[in-house]
Amino acid sequence: MGLSIGGFNGIDTDELLTKLMYIEKAPLRRLEEDKKEVQAQISAWQQLNSALDTFKSKAGDLSDIFDKMAPTVDDEEVLTATANSFASSGNYEIEVKQLFQAHTVASSAEVEADTISGSFDIEINDYSITIDVSEASLQDIADKINNTIIDHDGDSNTDKIQLAQASVVDNKLVVQAAGDVINEGTNITNEVSFTNETNNILSTLHLDTMDTVQNHQMAQFKVNGLLVERGSNEDIDDVIKGVTLNLEGKLSEAGETTTLRVGTDKEAMKEKIKAFVDQYNSLLKTINKYGHPDEAEIEKGEGDAVLSGESALSTVESMMYSSVMNPNGSLSSADWLSNTPLSWDAGTTNNLVIDGTTVSLDGASTLEEIAEQINTELGKDMASIKDNRLVLTSEGSLAVDLTGSDGVVLTDLQIPETFKTNVVSLMGITVDRYGEMSIDEDKLDQALSKNMSDVKQMFTGVNGIVDRVETNVDNAIKSYSYSSGGGYVSGRISTLQKEIKYIDEDIENMERRLDMKEITLKAKFTRMDQLMTQLKNQGSWFTSNSSS
Repeated sequence: MGLSIGGFNGIDTDELLTKLMYIEKAPLRRLEEDKKEVQAQISAWQQLNSALDTFKSKAGDLSDIFDKMAPTVDDEEVLTATANSFASSGNYEIEVKQLFQAHTVASSAEVEADTISGSFDIEINDYSITIDVSEASLQDIADKINNTIIDHDGDSNTDKIQLAQASVVDNKLVVQAAGDVINEGTNITNEVSFTNETNNILSTLHLDTMDTVQNHQMAQFKVNGLLVERGSNEDIDDVIKGVTLNLEGKLSEAGETTTLRVGTDKEAMKEKIKAFVDQYNSLLKTINKYGHPDEAEIEKGEGDAVLSGESALSTVESMMYSSVMNPNGSLSSADWLSNTPLSWDAGTTNNLVIDGTTVSLDGASTLEEIAEQINTELGKDMASIKDNRLVLTSEGSLAVDLTGSDGVVLTDLQIPETFKTNVVSLMGITVDRYGEMSIDEDKLDQALSKNMSDVKQMFTGVNGIVDRVETNVDNAIKSYSYSSGGGYVSGRISTLQKEIKYIDEDIENMERRLDMKEITLKAKFTRMDQLMTQLKNQGSWFTSNSSS
Protein backbone atom coordinates (compact mmCIF):
# COMPACT_ATOMS: atom_id res chain seq x y z
CA MET A 1 0.00 0.00 0.00
CA GLY A 2 1.62 3.28 -1.09
CA LEU A 3 1.38 6.27 1.33
CA SER A 4 2.76 9.79 1.02
CA ILE A 5 2.86 12.33 3.81
CA GLY A 6 4.62 15.59 4.34
CA GLY A 7 7.46 16.37 6.68
CA PHE A 8 7.92 18.25 9.90
CA ASN A 9 10.81 20.02 11.52
CA GLY A 10 13.06 19.06 8.60
CA ILE A 11 12.34 15.33 8.96
CA ASP A 12 11.45 13.24 5.84
CA THR A 13 8.42 11.46 7.27
CA ASP A 14 7.92 9.35 4.10
CA GLU A 15 11.38 7.82 4.48
CA LEU A 16 10.84 7.42 8.22
CA LEU A 17 7.56 5.60 7.62
CA THR A 18 9.22 3.30 5.06
CA LYS A 19 11.94 2.36 7.53
CA LEU A 20 9.49 1.78 10.35
CA MET A 21 7.35 -0.44 8.14
CA TYR A 22 10.43 -2.42 7.05
CA ILE A 23 11.03 -3.22 10.72
CA GLU A 24 7.37 -4.09 11.20
CA LYS A 25 7.51 -6.46 8.17
CA ALA A 26 10.35 -8.60 9.57
CA PRO A 27 7.94 -11.40 10.67
CA LEU A 28 6.34 -11.32 7.20
CA ARG A 29 9.73 -11.79 5.54
CA ARG A 30 10.41 -14.72 7.85
CA LEU A 31 7.08 -16.28 6.83
CA GLU A 32 7.93 -15.84 3.14
CA GLU A 33 11.33 -17.47 3.71
CA ASP A 34 9.62 -20.32 5.55
CA LYS A 35 7.28 -20.75 2.60
CA LYS A 36 10.21 -20.95 0.16
CA GLU A 37 11.88 -23.60 2.31
CA VAL A 38 8.71 -25.69 2.49
CA GLN A 39 8.17 -25.32 -1.28
CA ALA A 40 11.75 -26.51 -1.84
CA GLN A 41 11.03 -29.52 0.37
CA ILE A 42 7.86 -30.30 -1.57
CA SER A 43 9.77 -30.07 -4.85
CA ALA A 44 12.46 -32.41 -3.49
CA TRP A 45 9.87 -34.97 -2.36
CA GLN A 46 8.14 -34.75 -5.75
CA GLN A 47 11.42 -35.42 -7.56
CA LEU A 48 12.06 -38.36 -5.25
CA ASN A 49 8.53 -39.59 -5.99
CA SER A 50 9.30 -39.48 -9.73
CA ALA A 51 12.62 -41.30 -9.26
CA LEU A 52 10.89 -44.01 -7.21
CA ASP A 53 8.20 -44.46 -9.86
CA THR A 54 10.86 -44.85 -12.57
CA PHE A 55 12.71 -47.35 -10.38
CA LYS A 56 9.51 -49.38 -10.05
CA SER A 57 9.05 -49.27 -13.83
CA LYS A 58 12.58 -50.57 -14.41
CA ALA A 59 11.89 -53.40 -11.97
CA GLY A 60 8.67 -54.18 -13.86
CA ASP A 61 10.68 -54.48 -17.10
CA LEU A 62 12.37 -57.53 -15.56
CA SER A 63 9.11 -59.37 -14.87
CA ASP A 64 8.96 -61.25 -18.18
CA ILE A 65 12.47 -60.87 -19.59
CA PHE A 66 13.59 -64.29 -18.33
CA ASP A 67 10.94 -66.05 -20.45
CA LYS A 68 11.87 -64.31 -23.70
CA MET A 69 13.61 -66.40 -26.32
CA ALA A 70 16.19 -65.21 -28.84
CA PRO A 71 16.77 -67.14 -32.07
CA THR A 72 20.09 -66.94 -33.90
CA VAL A 73 20.78 -68.14 -37.45
CA ASP A 74 24.17 -69.03 -38.91
CA ASP A 75 23.36 -67.57 -42.36
CA GLU A 76 20.81 -64.74 -42.29
CA GLU A 77 20.90 -64.48 -46.10
CA VAL A 78 19.07 -67.81 -46.12
CA LEU A 79 16.56 -67.13 -43.35
CA THR A 80 15.85 -65.01 -40.27
CA ALA A 81 13.66 -65.83 -37.29
CA THR A 82 11.88 -64.32 -34.31
CA ALA A 83 10.55 -66.10 -31.23
CA ASN A 84 8.00 -65.56 -28.48
CA SER A 85 7.72 -66.92 -24.95
CA PHE A 86 6.02 -70.12 -26.21
CA ALA A 87 9.18 -71.20 -28.02
CA SER A 88 11.35 -73.94 -26.55
CA SER A 89 15.12 -74.05 -26.50
CA GLY A 90 16.58 -76.17 -29.27
CA ASN A 91 18.65 -76.34 -32.45
CA TYR A 92 17.14 -76.82 -35.91
CA GLU A 93 18.98 -77.68 -39.14
CA ILE A 94 17.21 -75.95 -42.04
CA GLU A 95 17.76 -76.41 -45.78
CA VAL A 96 15.89 -74.04 -48.12
CA LYS A 97 15.29 -75.85 -51.42
CA GLN A 98 13.06 -73.35 -53.25
CA LEU A 99 11.24 -70.08 -52.57
CA PHE A 100 7.55 -69.40 -52.95
CA GLN A 101 6.59 -67.76 -56.24
CA ALA A 102 3.03 -66.59 -56.90
CA HIS A 103 1.45 -67.22 -60.32
CA THR A 104 1.85 -63.98 -62.29
CA VAL A 105 0.41 -63.07 -65.70
CA ALA A 106 0.59 -59.95 -67.85
CA SER A 107 -0.94 -58.35 -70.93
CA SER A 108 0.50 -59.96 -74.07
CA ALA A 109 0.99 -56.51 -75.63
CA GLU A 110 1.02 -52.86 -74.62
CA VAL A 111 -2.44 -51.46 -73.89
CA GLU A 112 -3.06 -48.63 -76.36
CA ALA A 113 -6.42 -47.29 -75.12
CA ASP A 114 -6.27 -44.20 -72.90
CA THR A 115 -9.62 -44.95 -71.25
CA ILE A 116 -11.25 -48.34 -70.84
CA SER A 117 -14.82 -49.37 -70.00
CA GLY A 118 -16.29 -52.77 -69.24
CA SER A 119 -16.16 -55.54 -66.69
CA PHE A 120 -14.32 -58.84 -66.18
CA ASP A 121 -13.85 -61.52 -63.55
CA ILE A 122 -10.61 -62.66 -61.93
CA GLU A 123 -10.69 -66.27 -60.66
CA ILE A 124 -8.26 -68.11 -58.35
CA ASN A 125 -9.02 -71.39 -56.51
CA ASP A 126 -12.83 -71.15 -56.88
CA TYR A 127 -12.86 -67.54 -55.68
CA SER A 128 -13.63 -64.65 -57.98
CA ILE A 129 -14.01 -60.90 -58.06
CA THR A 130 -15.63 -58.69 -60.67
CA ILE A 131 -13.82 -55.58 -61.85
CA ASP A 132 -16.25 -53.06 -63.39
CA VAL A 133 -14.82 -49.80 -64.77
CA SER A 134 -15.96 -46.87 -66.86
CA GLU A 135 -13.53 -44.64 -68.77
CA ALA A 136 -10.72 -45.80 -66.49
CA SER A 137 -7.01 -45.62 -67.08
CA LEU A 138 -4.85 -48.74 -66.89
CA GLN A 139 -3.57 -47.58 -63.47
CA ASP A 140 -7.18 -47.08 -62.29
CA ILE A 141 -7.89 -50.71 -63.14
CA ALA A 142 -4.77 -51.88 -61.25
CA ASP A 143 -5.81 -49.82 -58.22
CA LYS A 144 -9.32 -51.27 -58.27
CA ILE A 145 -7.94 -54.82 -58.32
CA ASN A 146 -5.66 -54.02 -55.36
CA ASN A 147 -8.50 -52.48 -53.35
CA THR A 148 -11.02 -55.28 -53.88
CA ILE A 149 -11.40 -57.83 -51.07
CA ILE A 150 -13.82 -60.73 -50.63
CA ASP A 151 -15.57 -62.59 -47.83
CA HIS A 152 -14.05 -66.02 -48.46
CA ASP A 153 -15.79 -68.01 -45.70
CA GLY A 154 -19.12 -66.28 -45.00
CA ASP A 155 -18.03 -65.48 -41.45
CA SER A 156 -18.34 -61.80 -40.55
CA ASN A 157 -15.95 -62.28 -37.64
CA THR A 158 -13.01 -63.24 -39.85
CA ASP A 159 -10.98 -60.90 -42.02
CA LYS A 160 -11.75 -60.56 -45.69
CA ILE A 161 -9.00 -61.55 -48.10
CA GLN A 162 -7.37 -60.07 -51.17
CA LEU A 163 -7.59 -62.20 -54.30
CA ALA A 164 -5.05 -60.55 -56.57
CA GLN A 165 -2.41 -57.85 -56.74
CA ALA A 166 -1.90 -55.71 -59.83
CA SER A 167 0.59 -53.24 -61.24
CA VAL A 168 1.33 -51.46 -64.51
CA VAL A 169 4.67 -52.16 -66.19
CA ASP A 170 5.58 -50.93 -69.70
CA ASN A 171 1.91 -50.10 -70.31
CA LYS A 172 0.92 -53.69 -69.54
CA LEU A 173 -1.35 -54.88 -66.74
CA VAL A 174 0.46 -57.36 -64.49
CA VAL A 175 -1.72 -59.51 -62.20
CA GLN A 176 -0.41 -61.80 -59.45
CA ALA A 177 -2.19 -64.23 -57.12
CA ALA A 178 -2.29 -62.65 -53.65
CA GLY A 179 -0.84 -64.45 -50.65
CA ASP A 180 -4.21 -64.50 -48.85
CA VAL A 181 -5.72 -66.96 -51.33
CA ILE A 182 -2.79 -69.37 -51.80
CA ASN A 183 -3.89 -72.93 -50.97
CA GLU A 184 -7.37 -71.64 -49.98
CA GLY A 185 -10.57 -73.12 -51.40
CA THR A 186 -11.48 -76.56 -52.79
CA ASN A 187 -10.24 -76.63 -56.38
CA ILE A 188 -6.67 -75.49 -55.63
CA THR A 189 -4.53 -74.53 -58.61
CA ASN A 190 -3.18 -71.22 -57.24
CA GLU A 191 -3.39 -69.87 -60.82
CA VAL A 192 -4.92 -66.64 -62.10
CA SER A 193 -7.57 -66.76 -64.84
CA PHE A 194 -9.98 -64.21 -66.37
CA THR A 195 -13.53 -64.16 -67.80
CA ASN A 196 -15.07 -61.41 -69.96
CA GLU A 197 -18.27 -59.84 -68.68
CA THR A 198 -18.91 -56.78 -70.90
CA ASN A 199 -17.34 -54.86 -73.79
CA ASN A 200 -14.80 -57.62 -74.50
CA ILE A 201 -12.54 -55.76 -72.08
CA LEU A 202 -9.99 -58.60 -71.85
CA SER A 203 -9.17 -58.10 -75.52
CA THR A 204 -8.58 -54.39 -74.89
CA LEU A 205 -6.30 -55.30 -71.97
CA HIS A 206 -4.57 -58.04 -74.05
CA LEU A 207 -5.41 -60.52 -71.30
CA ASP A 208 -7.38 -62.85 -73.60
CA THR A 209 -3.99 -64.11 -74.77
CA MET A 210 -2.04 -63.32 -71.59
CA ASP A 211 1.63 -64.00 -71.04
CA THR A 212 2.74 -66.10 -68.05
CA VAL A 213 5.43 -64.17 -66.19
CA GLN A 214 5.88 -66.62 -63.30
CA ASN A 215 4.47 -70.08 -62.68
CA HIS A 216 3.24 -70.88 -59.18
CA GLN A 217 5.59 -72.76 -56.89
CA MET A 218 5.46 -73.43 -53.16
CA ALA A 219 8.31 -72.63 -50.81
CA GLN A 220 10.09 -75.87 -49.92
CA PHE A 221 12.49 -76.30 -47.03
CA LYS A 222 13.59 -79.05 -44.70
CA VAL A 223 13.60 -78.75 -40.90
CA ASN A 224 15.74 -81.43 -39.28
CA GLY A 225 15.27 -83.51 -42.44
CA LEU A 226 11.47 -83.11 -42.65
CA LEU A 227 10.25 -81.53 -45.91
CA VAL A 228 7.87 -78.59 -45.42
CA GLU A 229 5.87 -76.66 -48.05
CA ARG A 230 4.30 -73.24 -47.49
CA GLY A 231 2.60 -70.66 -49.71
CA SER A 232 4.72 -67.78 -48.43
CA ASN A 233 8.32 -66.80 -47.81
CA GLU A 234 7.49 -64.63 -44.81
CA ASP A 235 5.81 -64.92 -41.40
CA ILE A 236 5.87 -68.73 -41.39
CA ASP A 237 4.77 -69.31 -37.80
CA ASP A 238 3.26 -72.80 -37.87
CA VAL A 239 6.33 -74.99 -38.37
CA ILE A 240 8.26 -74.55 -35.08
CA LYS A 241 6.20 -73.66 -32.00
CA GLY A 242 6.71 -70.05 -30.93
CA VAL A 243 9.10 -69.32 -33.84
CA THR A 244 8.38 -67.27 -36.97
CA LEU A 245 10.57 -67.96 -40.02
CA ASN A 246 11.32 -65.63 -42.92
CA LEU A 247 13.00 -67.01 -46.03
CA GLU A 248 15.32 -64.23 -47.19
CA GLY A 249 16.05 -65.24 -50.79
CA LYS A 250 19.25 -67.26 -50.76
CA LEU A 251 18.86 -70.98 -51.38
CA SER A 252 20.88 -73.57 -49.52
CA GLU A 253 23.56 -75.46 -51.38
CA ALA A 254 22.45 -79.00 -52.13
CA GLY A 255 22.62 -81.07 -48.97
CA GLU A 256 23.81 -78.16 -46.84
CA THR A 257 21.89 -76.67 -43.91
CA THR A 258 21.97 -73.52 -41.82
CA THR A 259 21.51 -73.85 -38.07
CA LEU A 260 18.71 -72.07 -36.20
CA ARG A 261 19.35 -71.92 -32.45
CA VAL A 262 16.55 -70.94 -30.07
CA GLY A 263 17.45 -70.06 -26.49
CA THR A 264 16.88 -67.52 -23.76
CA ASP A 265 17.80 -63.95 -24.64
CA LYS A 266 20.70 -63.43 -22.24
CA GLU A 267 21.79 -60.14 -23.83
CA ALA A 268 18.33 -58.67 -23.30
CA MET A 269 18.39 -59.87 -19.70
CA LYS A 270 21.75 -58.20 -19.06
CA GLU A 271 20.53 -54.98 -20.67
CA LYS A 272 17.40 -54.86 -18.48
CA ILE A 273 19.34 -55.71 -15.32
CA LYS A 274 21.87 -52.97 -16.10
CA ALA A 275 19.05 -50.44 -16.66
CA PHE A 276 17.56 -51.48 -13.30
CA VAL A 277 20.91 -51.00 -11.52
CA ASP A 278 21.47 -47.64 -13.25
CA GLN A 279 18.06 -46.43 -12.05
CA TYR A 280 18.83 -47.58 -8.51
CA ASN A 281 21.97 -45.42 -8.60
CA SER A 282 19.98 -42.51 -10.05
CA LEU A 283 17.49 -42.88 -7.20
CA LEU A 284 20.38 -42.94 -4.70
CA LYS A 285 21.79 -39.76 -6.26
CA THR A 286 18.43 -38.02 -5.76
CA ILE A 287 18.30 -39.17 -2.12
CA ASN A 288 21.87 -37.97 -1.52
CA LYS A 289 21.25 -34.64 -3.23
CA TYR A 290 18.37 -33.72 -0.95
CA GLY A 291 19.23 -35.77 2.11
CA HIS A 292 22.95 -35.78 2.79
CA PRO A 293 25.13 -34.24 0.07
CA ASP A 294 28.86 -33.99 0.58
CA GLU A 295 30.71 -30.68 0.87
CA ALA A 296 31.83 -30.70 -2.76
CA GLU A 297 28.23 -30.83 -3.98
CA ILE A 298 27.23 -27.97 -1.67
CA GLU A 299 30.12 -25.83 -2.92
CA LYS A 300 29.01 -26.44 -6.53
CA GLY A 301 25.45 -25.50 -5.61
CA GLU A 302 24.20 -29.02 -6.43
CA GLY A 303 23.62 -30.23 -2.90
CA ASP A 304 20.60 -28.40 -1.54
CA ALA A 305 20.03 -30.65 1.48
CA VAL A 306 16.46 -29.52 2.10
CA LEU A 307 15.48 -32.99 3.37
CA SER A 308 18.45 -33.46 5.67
CA GLY A 309 17.36 -35.14 8.88
CA GLU A 310 14.06 -36.40 7.44
CA SER A 311 13.40 -39.80 8.99
CA ALA A 312 11.01 -40.68 6.14
CA LEU A 313 13.85 -40.25 3.65
CA SER A 314 16.08 -42.63 5.59
CA THR A 315 13.21 -45.12 5.75
CA VAL A 316 12.68 -44.98 1.98
CA GLU A 317 16.40 -45.39 1.32
CA SER A 318 16.53 -48.43 3.62
CA MET A 319 13.44 -49.95 1.96
CA MET A 320 14.92 -49.68 -1.53
CA TYR A 321 18.24 -51.16 -0.41
CA SER A 322 16.59 -54.14 1.27
CA SER A 323 14.31 -54.66 -1.75
CA VAL A 324 17.36 -55.47 -3.85
CA MET A 325 20.07 -56.73 -1.53
CA ASN A 326 18.20 -58.92 0.99
CA PRO A 327 18.11 -62.70 0.38
CA ASN A 328 14.93 -64.25 -0.95
CA GLY A 329 13.89 -67.10 1.33
CA SER A 330 10.84 -68.02 -0.76
CA LEU A 331 10.72 -70.68 -3.45
CA SER A 332 7.72 -70.28 -5.74
CA SER A 333 6.11 -71.61 -8.90
CA ALA A 334 7.51 -69.99 -12.01
CA ASP A 335 4.06 -69.27 -13.42
CA TRP A 336 0.32 -69.36 -12.74
CA LEU A 337 -1.03 -72.79 -11.81
CA SER A 338 -4.49 -74.23 -12.32
CA ASN A 339 -6.53 -75.09 -9.23
CA THR A 340 -5.84 -78.79 -9.93
CA PRO A 341 -2.22 -78.69 -11.07
CA LEU A 342 -1.21 -82.37 -10.66
CA SER A 343 -1.22 -84.53 -13.79
CA TRP A 344 -1.40 -88.05 -12.34
CA ASP A 345 -4.52 -90.03 -11.48
CA ALA A 346 -6.49 -89.70 -8.27
CA GLY A 347 -5.53 -92.35 -5.75
CA THR A 348 -1.91 -92.32 -6.95
CA THR A 349 0.76 -90.40 -5.08
CA ASN A 350 4.08 -88.79 -5.92
CA ASN A 351 6.48 -87.24 -3.46
CA LEU A 352 7.49 -83.67 -2.71
CA VAL A 353 10.54 -83.68 -0.44
CA ILE A 354 10.96 -80.46 1.57
CA ASP A 355 14.21 -80.11 3.49
CA GLY A 356 14.31 -83.88 3.86
CA THR A 357 10.64 -84.33 4.86
CA THR A 358 8.53 -86.29 2.36
CA VAL A 359 5.00 -85.12 1.54
CA SER A 360 3.05 -87.61 -0.59
CA LEU A 361 0.62 -85.79 -2.89
CA ASP A 362 -2.49 -87.40 -4.36
CA GLY A 363 -3.18 -86.63 -8.02
CA ALA A 364 -6.62 -85.25 -7.15
CA SER A 365 -5.28 -82.63 -4.72
CA THR A 366 -6.18 -79.02 -5.39
CA LEU A 367 -3.63 -76.23 -5.04
CA GLU A 368 -5.14 -75.14 -1.71
CA GLU A 369 -5.13 -78.74 -0.45
CA ILE A 370 -1.47 -79.13 -1.40
CA ALA A 371 -0.54 -76.04 0.65
CA GLU A 372 -2.61 -77.21 3.62
CA GLN A 373 -1.07 -80.70 3.49
CA ILE A 374 2.46 -79.29 3.44
CA ASN A 375 1.77 -77.06 6.45
CA THR A 376 0.13 -79.90 8.36
CA GLU A 377 2.85 -82.47 7.75
CA LEU A 378 5.72 -80.05 8.42
CA GLY A 379 3.98 -78.58 11.46
CA LYS A 380 4.47 -74.94 10.41
CA ASP A 381 3.01 -72.38 8.02
CA MET A 382 5.53 -72.76 5.24
CA ALA A 383 3.28 -73.08 2.18
CA SER A 384 0.95 -70.42 0.83
CA ILE A 385 -0.76 -69.45 -2.43
CA LYS A 386 -0.15 -66.13 -4.14
CA ASP A 387 -1.54 -65.29 -7.57
CA ASN A 388 -2.18 -69.02 -8.07
CA ARG A 389 1.45 -69.86 -7.44
CA LEU A 390 2.65 -72.21 -4.71
CA VAL A 391 5.05 -70.41 -2.35
CA LEU A 392 7.35 -72.24 0.07
CA THR A 393 8.91 -69.81 2.55
CA SER A 394 11.77 -70.80 4.86
CA GLU A 395 12.23 -69.48 8.39
CA GLY A 396 15.77 -68.27 7.69
CA SER A 397 17.62 -66.57 4.86
CA LEU A 398 18.21 -69.83 2.95
CA ALA A 399 15.48 -71.09 0.64
CA VAL A 400 13.94 -74.52 1.13
CA ASP A 401 15.58 -77.53 -0.58
CA LEU A 402 13.39 -79.88 -2.62
CA THR A 403 16.16 -82.34 -3.49
CA GLY A 404 14.77 -85.87 -3.80
CA SER A 405 11.32 -84.79 -5.01
CA ASP A 406 9.75 -86.70 -7.90
CA GLY A 407 10.32 -84.92 -11.19
CA VAL A 408 6.63 -84.96 -12.14
CA VAL A 409 5.78 -83.05 -8.94
CA LEU A 410 8.34 -80.33 -9.65
CA THR A 411 7.21 -80.11 -13.28
CA ASP A 412 3.50 -79.87 -12.44
CA LEU A 413 4.09 -77.29 -9.70
CA GLN A 414 6.56 -75.40 -11.95
CA ILE A 415 8.99 -75.15 -9.07
CA PRO A 416 12.78 -75.71 -9.09
CA GLU A 417 14.51 -78.33 -6.97
CA THR A 418 16.87 -75.84 -5.31
CA PHE A 419 17.38 -72.08 -4.96
CA LYS A 420 20.90 -71.71 -3.62
CA THR A 421 21.90 -68.45 -5.32
CA ASN A 422 19.21 -66.49 -3.48
CA VAL A 423 21.06 -63.20 -2.99
CA VAL A 424 22.13 -60.84 -5.78
CA SER A 425 25.68 -60.45 -4.53
CA LEU A 426 26.28 -64.07 -5.66
CA MET A 427 25.12 -63.00 -9.13
CA GLY A 428 27.64 -60.14 -9.32
CA ILE A 429 25.44 -57.26 -8.09
CA THR A 430 27.04 -55.48 -5.12
CA VAL A 431 26.87 -52.17 -3.26
CA ASP A 432 29.99 -50.20 -2.25
CA ARG A 433 30.47 -48.23 0.99
CA TYR A 434 28.87 -45.18 -0.60
CA GLY A 435 25.72 -47.15 -1.42
CA GLU A 436 26.33 -47.23 -5.19
CA MET A 437 25.37 -50.45 -6.94
CA SER A 438 27.56 -52.12 -9.58
CA ILE A 439 27.60 -55.30 -11.68
CA ASP A 440 30.41 -57.80 -12.07
CA GLU A 441 29.60 -58.85 -15.63
CA ASP A 442 31.64 -62.06 -15.46
CA LYS A 443 29.70 -63.23 -12.40
CA LEU A 444 26.39 -62.21 -13.96
CA ASP A 445 27.27 -64.08 -17.19
CA GLN A 446 28.13 -67.15 -15.15
CA ALA A 447 24.87 -66.93 -13.19
CA LEU A 448 22.81 -66.56 -16.38
CA SER A 449 24.59 -69.52 -17.97
CA LYS A 450 24.65 -71.93 -15.02
CA ASN A 451 21.94 -70.79 -12.60
CA MET A 452 19.19 -69.32 -14.78
CA SER A 453 16.51 -70.81 -12.54
CA ASP A 454 18.02 -69.07 -9.49
CA VAL A 455 18.31 -65.74 -11.31
CA LYS A 456 14.68 -65.94 -12.39
CA GLN A 457 13.56 -66.86 -8.85
CA MET A 458 15.63 -64.02 -7.36
CA PHE A 459 14.12 -61.39 -9.62
CA THR A 460 10.62 -62.60 -10.52
CA GLY A 461 9.72 -65.18 -7.87
CA VAL A 462 7.27 -64.39 -5.09
CA ASN A 463 9.05 -62.07 -2.61
CA GLY A 464 11.78 -61.61 -5.21
CA ILE A 465 13.30 -58.28 -6.24
CA VAL A 466 10.49 -57.22 -8.61
CA ASP A 467 7.85 -58.15 -6.03
CA ARG A 468 9.63 -56.32 -3.19
CA VAL A 469 10.46 -53.20 -5.21
CA GLU A 470 6.88 -52.82 -6.44
CA THR A 471 5.49 -53.35 -2.92
CA ASN A 472 7.93 -50.99 -1.21
CA VAL A 473 7.66 -48.25 -3.84
CA ASP A 474 3.87 -48.45 -3.60
CA ASN A 475 4.15 -48.12 0.18
CA ALA A 476 6.37 -45.08 -0.29
CA ILE A 477 4.38 -43.18 -2.91
CA LYS A 478 0.78 -44.38 -2.58
CA SER A 479 -1.79 -41.61 -2.51
CA TYR A 480 -2.58 -40.09 0.86
CA SER A 481 -5.87 -40.99 2.51
CA TYR A 482 -7.10 -40.77 6.08
CA SER A 483 -7.78 -44.50 6.11
CA SER A 484 -4.34 -45.57 4.87
CA GLY A 485 -2.29 -42.65 6.15
CA GLY A 486 -0.61 -42.47 2.74
CA GLY A 487 2.91 -43.49 1.79
CA TYR A 488 6.08 -42.09 3.30
CA VAL A 489 6.64 -39.71 0.39
CA SER A 490 3.02 -38.80 -0.34
CA GLY A 491 2.41 -38.36 3.40
CA ARG A 492 5.24 -35.84 3.69
CA ILE A 493 4.07 -33.98 0.58
CA SER A 494 0.53 -33.80 1.98
CA THR A 495 1.79 -32.52 5.35
CA LEU A 496 4.00 -29.88 3.72
CA GLN A 497 1.18 -28.73 1.43
CA LYS A 498 -0.97 -28.18 4.52
CA GLU A 499 1.91 -26.23 6.04
CA ILE A 500 2.01 -24.02 2.95
CA LYS A 501 -1.70 -23.40 3.36
CA TYR A 502 -1.23 -22.34 6.99
CA ILE A 503 1.71 -20.08 6.07
CA ASP A 504 -0.35 -18.45 3.30
CA GLU A 505 -3.11 -17.78 5.81
CA ASP A 506 -0.58 -16.27 8.25
CA ILE A 507 0.89 -14.13 5.47
CA GLU A 508 -2.56 -12.90 4.45
CA ASN A 509 -3.47 -12.02 8.05
CA MET A 510 -0.13 -10.32 8.66
CA GLU A 511 -0.35 -8.29 5.45
CA ARG A 512 -3.79 -7.10 6.54
CA ARG A 513 -2.45 -6.05 9.98
CA LEU A 514 0.56 -4.34 8.40
CA ASP A 515 -1.70 -2.38 6.06
CA MET A 516 -3.68 -1.17 9.08
CA LYS A 517 -0.43 -0.39 10.91
CA GLU A 518 0.81 1.70 8.00
CA ILE A 519 -2.47 3.61 7.82
CA THR A 520 -2.31 4.26 11.58
CA LEU A 521 1.31 5.52 11.42
CA LYS A 522 0.48 7.74 8.47
CA ALA A 523 -2.42 9.29 10.42
CA LYS A 524 -0.18 9.90 13.43
CA PHE A 525 2.53 11.51 11.33
CA THR A 526 -0.10 13.64 9.57
CA ARG A 527 -1.50 14.87 12.88
CA MET A 528 2.02 15.53 14.14
CA ASP A 529 2.82 17.44 11.01
CA GLN A 530 -0.33 19.52 11.42
CA LEU A 531 0.49 20.17 15.08
CA MET A 532 4.03 21.25 14.23
CA THR A 533 2.72 23.55 11.53
CA GLN A 534 0.27 25.08 14.00
CA LEU A 535 2.99 25.58 16.63
CA LYS A 536 5.26 27.10 14.02
CA ASN A 537 2.53 29.55 12.98
CA GLN A 538 1.88 30.47 16.61
CA GLY A 539 5.59 31.03 17.18
CA SER A 540 5.74 33.31 14.19
CA TRP A 541 2.75 35.26 15.50
CA PHE A 542 4.34 35.74 18.94
CA THR A 543 7.60 36.82 17.37
CA SER A 544 5.82 39.25 15.14
CA ASN A 545 3.79 40.79 18.02
CA SER A 546 6.72 41.04 20.48
CA SER A 547 8.79 42.89 17.89
CA SER A 548 6.10 45.48 17.51
